[in-house]
Amino acid sequence: MKVRFLLDENLPPKLKLAVQRFNPDIDIIRVGEPEAPPLGTLDPELLNYLEVSQRS
Repeated sequence: MKVRFLLDENLPPKLKLAVQRFNPDIDIIRVGEPEAPPLGTLDPELLNYLEVSQRS
């Protein structure tokens, strides 16, 4: 099973780059990116997105 993460908008963008350098097979996106929920999305909506998109 492929590891899939959604990073909160409050985490630094460099964290995504570091994770991808560590393991490029990890599917990681940040809140605010085109395929992710928009910036300012409330936590209950993010939890729903995580469940639907099967991300952690």
